[in-house]
Amino acid sequence: MDEQIKRLKMWMNGEKPGPYSLELYTDIGCNLFCKFCDPDPRPLKHLNFEVAYKLLEDAKDMNVKVVRVIGVGDPFMKRQKMMDLLIKIKDYGFFGYVVTNGSLFKEEDIKNLVKIKWDELRISLHGPNK
Repeated sequence: MDEQIKRLKMWMNGEKPGPYSLELYTDIGCNLFCKFCDPDPRPLKHLNFEVAYKLLEDAKDMNVKVVRVIGVGDPFMKRQKMMDLLIKIKDYGFFGYVVTNGSLFKEEDIKNLVKIKWDELRISLHGPNK
């Protein structure tokens, strides 16, 4: 909160502190078909990871503090590319946040998240049936 207040004060004084956070919307599509979620009949669409890496570089230059990785579906539809992106987020020193249904994780992914000291992992406990 202190960082956000600091940036607001800078803005009020005519300075341009840059954004506090960046959200990456990763996928349209999911491996589950939960009733609460809007099933999309279109073909799956995935984040362009080259663009995401460029956005991270720009965010670092603008002193962004938080990167949230969320999707309209599950971010781990491209599991290895997503893990590489999460590693890069931590390499840049961002606070990392990701939301997933967790069903696509492998044990090595969980170990890697612990190793890179991932900050916040939200796993949806919703499901396609009761």
